[in-house]
Amino acid sequence: MRRVARNTILLLQLVCFTTSLLNLGCGGGGLSPSAQITQGIQTDSHASQSMQGPMLGFVTASDGGEVRAILGIPGASILSPPLAIPAGVTSLNFAPGQKYAIVQGVAGAPIGVMTFPAANPGPLFEIGGAISQPDMVSFSPNGAAAVVYSASEGRLQVLSGLPKSPRIAREFSSTELANSPRLLVLADDGVTLLEGATDNSVYLLAAGAAPQLLATVGDLEGMAFIPKSVNALVFDRKGGSLSLLQSVNSAPSSQSLVDGLTGLAGKIALQVAAGRVLITSASTNHLWQIDLQSLRVQDLQLPATAAMLEPLRTSGAYLLSWQAGQPAWIVDTSGQSGAVYFVPASVVAGPPLAR
Repeated sequence: MRRVARNTILLLQLVCFTTSLLNLGCGGGGLSPSAQITQGIQTDSHASQSMQGPMLGFVTASDGGEVRAILGIPGASILSPPLAIPAGVTSLNFAPGQKYAIVQGVAGAPIGVMTFPAANPGPLFEIGGAISQPDMVSFSPNGAAAVVYSASEGRLQVLSGLPKSPRIAREFSSTELANSPRLLVLADDGVTLLEGATDNSVYLLAAGAAPQLLATVGDLEGMAFIPKSVNALVFDRKGGSLSLLQSVNSAPSSQSLVDGLTGLAGKIALQVAAGRVLITSASTNHLWQIDLQSLRVQDLQLPATAAMLEPLRTSGAYLLSWQAGQPAWIVDTSGQSGAVYFVPASVVAGPPLAR
């Protein structure tokens, strides 16, 4: 009975929060049901006002055609109506912190940068000479640099000065790479770049030098740089092992951290922040959390399989799953063990919110 009562209270709190976001009122003295519905969909102004409150981050469809804000806080949040995105945008890749995104537009046009200073996006700026059809976009942990790769164009570019002064810092042709890239990761210095190749090997890519072999594993599925360092984490699905490549640009060495992280079939998602590594996959409802100091491993059971593990605007919050027009699931890892929350879809109908 206590659990039922607690869940009922939480549900009522979420309903009150949602209705207050949409200026519908909550409790006695509010609008009549018909008046509430009318006020909720009459204009975009009420929804726009709600965008000024707390915001967890954004969700975006794979084709870039729909972007929504997650309004509220963990446990009391809701998805906004679709935001107004410039016509022709086909994909958005949000940087860590979701203050900006690298945007792909119409065929032939170079990728660009779109800032998100608040809920609604700013203007779109093209990056002159940049790749137009990237297959991979990977950011440094601090989001100040990124690496983009296009197999069809046969080019890999390192972008620096993000987001305010984007420029192409380095460029590699596909013939300068060790093999076909499977994974690409860039350190916070914007220089140290690793390629995870299809031959399950990890290479250091340095300007003017041949690729340097650092490690070979059984089934390379995940890589990530530790923030503010040139130390990288490597996940080998064979045996479910996580290892640390240290000082990759000077005196590289490898150290095994944990193993036995099994049951992770399909696409692997690996994130590292605040001294903690998060690993999950598209075929499991488990999220492994590894403390890099103690190497303690925690298994957080998820309500559904994790289609993604995308960092949101709020530190420690990640998007687990979302499809256009549907509710979402997020995980908050700011606590000791982590917690998963359901995010309902917006009840507001109508066109995308104006800027």
